[in-house]
Amino acid sequence: MLHKIPLSWASFIFNFLFLSCSCGILFPAVSQEELVGEGLSGEHKHELKIIKTEHYWHTVPFRLANSSLEPVSHPLNFERKALNSHELLVCGGVVVGEDERQQIEDAKDKHWCVYGQLTMSFGDKLCAGTGTLISPWHVLTTGRNLYDPKTQKWAENIQFHPGRNGDTLLLNPVTCTKKAIFSNWKMGDEKSDMGIIELSEGIGRQLGWNGLLWGDDAYLSKVDPISVTGYPGDKPIGTMWTDYSKDRNNIYESQITYKLSALEGQNGASIWARSPKDGPEGFYSLGVHAYGVSWNGAGVMNIATRLTQDKFAALINFINEKF
Repeated sequence: MLHKIPLSWASFIFNFLFLSCSCGILFPAVSQEELVGEGLSGEHKHELKIIKTEHYWHTVPFRLANSSLEPVSHPLNFERKALNSHELLVCGGVVVGEDERQQIEDAKDKHWCVYGQLTMSFGDKLCAGTGTLISPWHVLTTGRNLYDPKTQKWAENIQFHPGRNGDTLLLNPVTCTKKAIFSNWKMGDEKSDMGIIELSEGIGRQLGWNGLLWGDDAYLSKVDPISVTGYPGDKPIGTMWTDYSKDRNNIYESQITYKLSALEGQNGASIWARSPKDGPEGFYSLGVHAYGVSWNGAGVMNIATRLTQDKFAALINFINEKF
Protein backbone atom coordinates (compact mmCIF):
# COMPACT_ATOMS: atom_id res chain seq x y z
CA MET A 1 0.00 0.00 0.00
CA LEU A 2 1.19 3.53 -0.73
CA HIS A 3 1.84 5.87 2.21
CA LYS A 4 2.63 9.59 2.35
CA ILE A 5 6.03 10.30 3.96
CA PRO A 6 5.89 12.86 6.80
CA LEU A 7 8.13 15.88 6.36
CA SER A 8 10.59 15.49 9.20
CA TRP A 9 14.31 15.75 9.76
CA ALA A 10 14.47 11.98 10.07
CA SER A 11 12.97 11.40 6.66
CA PHE A 12 15.15 14.15 5.18
CA ILE A 13 18.34 12.51 6.49
CA PHE A 14 17.20 9.08 5.25
CA ASN A 15 16.47 10.44 1.77
CA PHE A 16 19.80 12.24 1.56
CA LEU A 17 21.92 9.29 2.69
CA PHE A 18 20.21 6.66 0.57
CA LEU A 19 18.99 8.51 -2.49
CA SER A 20 22.07 10.64 -3.09
CA CYS A 21 24.00 7.37 -3.60
CA SER A 22 21.86 6.50 -6.63
CA CYS A 23 22.05 7.93 -10.12
CA GLY A 24 19.72 10.70 -8.95
CA ILE A 25 18.00 12.11 -5.89
CA LEU A 26 14.39 12.97 -5.09
CA PHE A 27 14.28 16.58 -6.17
CA PRO A 28 11.71 19.01 -4.78
CA ALA A 29 8.64 19.43 -6.98
CA VAL A 30 8.14 22.24 -9.43
CA SER A 31 4.88 24.05 -10.02
CA GLN A 32 4.51 23.37 -13.73
CA GLU A 33 5.55 20.70 -16.21
CA GLU A 34 5.72 21.12 -19.98
CA LEU A 35 6.60 18.83 -22.85
CA VAL A 36 9.31 19.55 -25.40
CA GLY A 37 10.15 17.31 -28.32
CA GLU A 38 10.96 16.55 -31.93
CA GLY A 39 8.71 15.88 -34.90
CA LEU A 40 5.73 17.51 -33.22
CA SER A 41 3.62 17.79 -36.37
CA GLY A 42 2.15 14.29 -36.17
CA GLU A 43 -1.20 13.54 -37.79
CA HIS A 44 -2.62 10.88 -35.49
CA LYS A 45 -5.09 12.69 -33.31
CA HIS A 46 -6.94 10.58 -30.77
CA GLU A 47 -9.37 12.01 -28.25
CA LEU A 48 -9.12 9.99 -25.04
CA LYS A 49 -12.08 9.93 -22.70
CA ILE A 50 -11.12 11.59 -19.41
CA ILE A 51 -12.87 11.27 -16.06
CA LYS A 52 -12.09 13.88 -13.40
CA THR A 53 -13.11 13.90 -9.74
CA GLU A 54 -11.88 15.88 -6.76
CA HIS A 55 -9.35 13.22 -5.82
CA TYR A 56 -8.31 11.59 -9.09
CA TRP A 57 -8.24 11.96 -12.88
CA HIS A 58 -7.96 9.11 -15.32
CA THR A 59 -8.35 8.18 -18.95
CA VAL A 60 -10.43 5.15 -19.86
CA PRO A 61 -8.36 2.04 -20.61
CA PHE A 62 -9.22 -0.36 -23.40
CA ARG A 63 -8.74 -4.12 -23.48
CA LEU A 64 -9.77 -6.58 -26.15
CA ALA A 65 -10.40 -10.22 -25.47
CA ASN A 66 -7.16 -12.19 -25.58
CA SER A 67 -5.39 -11.32 -28.83
CA SER A 68 -5.97 -13.65 -31.77
CA LEU A 69 -2.79 -12.40 -33.42
CA GLU A 70 -0.28 -15.03 -34.41
CA PRO A 71 3.20 -14.07 -33.13
CA VAL A 72 5.66 -13.07 -35.82
CA SER A 73 9.33 -13.98 -35.84
CA HIS A 74 11.75 -11.08 -35.48
CA PRO A 75 15.50 -11.59 -34.87
CA LEU A 76 17.02 -10.02 -31.79
CA ASN A 77 20.33 -8.94 -33.32
CA PHE A 78 19.87 -5.25 -32.48
CA GLU A 79 18.83 -5.81 -28.86
CA ARG A 80 21.32 -8.62 -28.33
CA LYS A 81 24.22 -6.37 -29.32
CA ALA A 82 22.93 -3.64 -27.01
CA LEU A 83 22.40 -5.91 -24.04
CA ASN A 84 25.64 -7.83 -24.42
CA SER A 85 27.66 -4.64 -24.62
CA HIS A 86 26.39 -3.61 -21.16
CA GLU A 87 25.47 -0.21 -22.49
CA LEU A 88 22.16 -0.43 -20.66
CA LEU A 89 23.74 -0.37 -17.21
CA VAL A 90 22.73 3.19 -16.35
CA CYS A 91 21.39 2.79 -12.81
CA GLY A 92 18.37 1.12 -14.39
CA GLY A 93 17.17 -0.53 -11.19
CA VAL A 94 17.92 -3.10 -8.52
CA VAL A 95 16.70 -6.44 -7.17
CA VAL A 96 15.14 -5.72 -3.79
CA GLY A 97 15.30 -8.60 -1.31
CA GLU A 98 14.45 -12.02 -2.70
CA ASP A 99 13.94 -11.96 -6.46
CA GLU A 100 10.29 -12.86 -6.99
CA ARG A 101 9.81 -11.59 -10.53
CA GLN A 102 7.63 -13.77 -12.71
CA GLN A 103 8.09 -14.32 -16.43
CA ILE A 104 5.15 -13.54 -18.71
CA GLU A 105 5.22 -16.27 -21.33
CA ASP A 106 1.89 -15.50 -23.03
CA ALA A 107 2.04 -11.91 -24.27
CA LYS A 108 -1.22 -12.52 -26.20
CA ASP A 109 -3.10 -12.39 -22.90
CA LYS A 110 -5.11 -9.15 -22.72
CA HIS A 111 -3.38 -8.15 -19.47
CA TRP A 112 0.11 -8.13 -21.02
CA CYS A 113 -0.16 -7.30 -24.73
CA VAL A 114 -0.03 -3.51 -24.12
CA TYR A 115 3.60 -3.73 -22.93
CA GLY A 116 6.54 -3.82 -25.28
CA GLN A 117 10.26 -3.39 -25.64
CA LEU A 118 11.71 -0.13 -26.95
CA THR A 119 14.91 0.00 -28.95
CA MET A 120 16.76 3.19 -29.78
CA SER A 121 20.19 4.56 -30.65
CA PHE A 122 22.19 7.48 -29.27
CA GLY A 123 24.81 8.02 -31.95
CA ASP A 124 26.60 4.67 -32.24
CA LYS A 125 25.30 3.54 -28.83
CA LEU A 126 22.52 0.96 -29.05
CA CYS A 127 20.04 0.75 -26.17
CA ALA A 128 16.77 -0.85 -25.12
CA GLY A 129 14.04 0.00 -22.64
CA THR A 130 10.33 -0.59 -22.00
CA GLY A 131 7.13 1.23 -22.95
CA THR A 132 3.37 0.91 -22.48
CA LEU A 133 0.54 1.68 -24.89
CA ILE A 134 -1.70 4.43 -23.47
CA SER A 135 -3.75 5.13 -26.62
CA PRO A 136 -4.03 3.55 -30.08
CA TRP A 137 -1.01 5.61 -31.22
CA HIS A 138 1.00 6.46 -28.10
CA VAL A 139 3.53 4.82 -25.79
CA LEU A 140 4.50 6.04 -22.31
CA THR A 141 8.14 5.64 -21.25
CA THR A 142 10.98 7.48 -19.48
CA GLY A 143 12.71 10.61 -20.69
CA ARG A 144 16.08 8.82 -20.56
CA ASN A 145 14.92 6.46 -23.32
CA LEU A 146 14.36 9.49 -25.58
CA TYR A 147 16.93 12.12 -24.59
CA ASP A 148 20.40 12.06 -23.02
CA PRO A 149 20.95 15.17 -20.83
CA LYS A 150 24.72 14.58 -20.70
CA THR A 151 25.22 14.72 -24.46
CA GLN A 152 22.10 16.81 -25.12
CA LYS A 153 21.18 14.40 -27.91
CA TRP A 154 17.82 12.90 -28.85
CA ALA A 155 17.45 9.17 -29.41
CA GLU A 156 17.11 8.04 -33.02
CA ASN A 157 15.73 4.93 -34.74
CA ILE A 158 13.18 4.39 -31.97
CA GLN A 159 11.01 1.31 -32.40
CA PHE A 160 8.30 -0.25 -30.23
CA HIS A 161 8.25 -4.06 -30.18
CA PRO A 162 4.78 -5.03 -28.89
CA GLY A 163 4.43 -8.17 -26.82
CA ARG A 164 8.06 -9.18 -27.28
CA ASN A 165 8.74 -12.75 -26.12
CA GLY A 166 12.27 -13.73 -27.09
CA ASP A 167 12.44 -13.92 -30.87
CA THR A 168 8.70 -13.38 -31.44
CA LEU A 169 6.42 -10.32 -31.39
CA LEU A 170 2.65 -9.88 -31.54
CA LEU A 171 3.20 -7.45 -34.43
CA ASN A 172 6.21 -6.28 -36.40
CA PRO A 173 8.18 -3.43 -34.76
CA VAL A 174 6.50 -0.04 -35.11
CA THR A 175 8.51 3.14 -35.69
CA CYS A 176 8.29 6.37 -33.71
CA THR A 177 7.10 9.41 -35.66
CA LYS A 178 7.39 12.02 -32.91
CA LYS A 179 8.62 12.12 -29.33
CA ALA A 180 8.53 14.45 -26.34
CA ILE A 181 9.98 14.71 -22.84
CA PHE A 182 9.31 17.02 -19.92
CA SER A 183 11.49 20.08 -20.23
CA ASN A 184 13.32 19.70 -16.91
CA TRP A 185 14.61 16.27 -17.99
CA LYS A 186 16.84 18.15 -20.45
CA MET A 187 18.71 19.30 -17.33
CA GLY A 188 18.75 15.78 -15.87
CA ASP A 189 16.02 16.43 -13.27
CA GLU A 190 15.02 12.92 -12.12
CA LYS A 191 11.52 13.99 -11.06
CA SER A 192 10.79 14.85 -14.71
CA ASP A 193 12.10 11.58 -16.17
CA MET A 194 9.05 10.75 -18.29
CA GLY A 195 8.36 10.85 -22.01
CA ILE A 196 5.93 9.85 -24.73
CA ILE A 197 6.23 8.70 -28.33
CA GLU A 198 3.75 8.60 -31.18
CA LEU A 199 3.74 5.53 -33.41
CA SER A 200 3.39 5.28 -37.18
CA GLU A 201 0.52 2.79 -36.76
CA GLY A 202 -2.45 2.72 -34.39
CA ILE A 203 -1.68 -0.73 -33.02
CA GLY A 204 -3.59 -0.05 -29.80
CA ARG A 205 -6.77 -0.87 -31.72
CA GLN A 206 -5.47 -4.42 -32.03
CA LEU A 207 -3.85 -4.71 -28.60
CA GLY A 208 -5.59 -2.28 -26.24
CA TRP A 209 -4.01 0.28 -23.91
CA ASN A 210 -3.62 1.26 -20.25
CA GLY A 211 -5.45 4.19 -18.73
CA LEU A 212 -3.47 7.05 -17.20
CA LEU A 213 -4.20 7.74 -13.52
CA TRP A 214 -3.35 10.76 -11.39
CA GLY A 215 -4.50 10.53 -7.77
CA ASP A 216 -3.91 12.71 -4.76
CA ASP A 217 -1.91 11.27 -1.87
CA ALA A 218 -4.99 10.09 0.03
CA TYR A 219 -6.39 8.36 -3.02
CA LEU A 220 -3.12 6.66 -3.99
CA SER A 221 -2.73 5.38 -0.44
CA LYS A 222 -5.68 3.08 -1.24
CA VAL A 223 -4.16 1.70 -4.44
CA ASP A 224 -2.85 -1.77 -3.71
CA PRO A 225 -0.97 -3.59 -5.04
CA ILE A 226 1.13 -1.82 -7.65
CA SER A 227 3.12 -3.74 -10.26
CA VAL A 228 5.95 -3.14 -12.73
CA THR A 229 6.21 -5.03 -16.03
CA GLY A 230 9.00 -4.85 -18.59
CA TYR A 231 12.16 -6.25 -20.14
CA PRO A 232 15.02 -6.54 -17.61
CA GLY A 233 18.51 -6.98 -19.02
CA ASP A 234 19.53 -9.63 -16.49
CA LYS A 235 16.95 -12.13 -17.79
CA PRO A 236 16.91 -14.04 -21.12
CA ILE A 237 17.04 -11.41 -23.83
CA GLY A 238 13.71 -10.00 -24.93
CA THR A 239 11.62 -11.73 -22.25
CA MET A 240 8.87 -9.95 -20.30
CA TRP A 241 8.85 -10.07 -16.48
CA THR A 242 6.60 -8.61 -13.80
CA ASP A 243 6.68 -8.03 -10.04
CA TYR A 244 4.04 -6.70 -7.65
CA SER A 245 4.31 -4.88 -4.35
CA LYS A 246 4.29 -6.93 -1.19
CA ASP A 247 5.77 -4.35 1.16
CA ARG A 248 5.13 -0.74 2.04
CA ASN A 249 5.54 1.75 -0.80
CA ASN A 250 5.93 5.50 -0.38
CA ILE A 251 4.76 8.49 -2.35
CA TYR A 252 6.42 11.85 -2.84
CA GLU A 253 5.09 14.80 -4.76
CA SER A 254 6.84 13.80 -7.98
CA GLN A 255 8.06 10.25 -7.39
CA ILE A 256 7.04 6.89 -5.94
CA THR A 257 9.45 4.50 -4.19
CA TYR A 258 8.74 0.79 -3.96
CA LYS A 259 10.33 -2.51 -3.05
CA LEU A 260 9.66 -4.12 -6.41
CA SER A 261 12.55 -5.65 -8.35
CA ALA A 262 13.29 -3.99 -11.69
CA LEU A 263 16.57 -3.93 -13.63
CA GLU A 264 18.18 -2.02 -16.49
CA GLY A 265 16.11 -2.51 -19.62
CA GLN A 266 12.95 -1.81 -17.62
CA ASN A 267 13.51 1.94 -17.72
CA GLY A 268 10.15 3.29 -18.85
CA ALA A 269 8.10 0.33 -17.61
CA SER A 270 4.74 1.41 -16.25
CA ILE A 271 4.05 1.35 -12.54
CA TRP A 272 0.49 0.13 -12.82
CA ALA A 273 -2.51 -0.94 -10.79
CA ARG A 274 -6.00 -2.26 -11.36
CA SER A 275 -9.04 -0.04 -11.58
CA PRO A 276 -9.48 2.89 -9.23
CA LYS A 277 -12.19 2.34 -6.65
CA ASP A 278 -14.93 4.20 -8.51
CA GLY A 279 -13.57 3.89 -12.03
CA PRO A 280 -14.24 1.54 -14.93
CA GLU A 281 -12.66 -1.91 -14.92
CA GLY A 282 -9.16 -1.92 -16.33
CA PHE A 283 -5.48 -1.29 -15.73
CA TYR A 284 -3.92 2.11 -15.09
CA SER A 285 -0.40 3.54 -15.32
CA LEU A 286 0.55 5.66 -12.28
CA GLY A 287 4.07 6.52 -13.46
CA VAL A 288 7.17 4.99 -15.05
CA HIS A 289 10.08 3.06 -13.55
CA ALA A 290 13.19 5.24 -13.66
CA TYR A 291 16.08 3.93 -11.53
CA GLY A 292 17.10 2.06 -8.40
CA VAL A 293 19.01 2.65 -5.18
CA SER A 294 21.56 0.25 -3.68
CA TRP A 295 23.43 0.40 -0.37
CA ASN A 296 26.51 -1.70 0.45
CA GLY A 297 25.85 -3.84 -2.61
CA ALA A 298 22.22 -4.64 -1.74
CA GLY A 299 19.13 -3.27 -3.44
CA VAL A 300 17.22 -0.84 -1.22
CA MET A 301 14.39 0.41 -3.42
CA ASN A 302 13.37 1.33 -6.95
CA ILE A 303 11.96 4.70 -7.94
CA ALA A 304 9.32 5.77 -10.45
CA THR A 305 8.49 9.16 -11.88
CA ARG A 306 4.97 9.83 -10.63
CA LEU A 307 2.18 10.97 -12.93
CA THR A 308 1.32 14.39 -11.46
CA GLN A 309 -1.57 16.63 -12.50
CA ASP A 310 0.75 18.75 -14.66
CA LYS A 311 2.20 15.67 -16.37
CA PHE A 312 -1.26 14.17 -16.88
CA ALA A 313 -2.53 17.37 -18.53
CA ALA A 314 0.57 17.71 -20.75
CA LEU A 315 0.36 14.08 -21.92
CA ILE A 316 -3.34 14.44 -22.75
CA ASN A 317 -2.64 17.61 -24.73
CA PHE A 318 0.08 15.77 -26.65
CA ILE A 319 -2.20 12.81 -27.38
CA ASN A 320 -5.09 15.06 -28.40
CA GLU A 321 -2.75 17.28 -30.45
CA LYS A 322 -3.43 20.47 -28.54
CA PHE A 323 0.27 20.61 -27.69
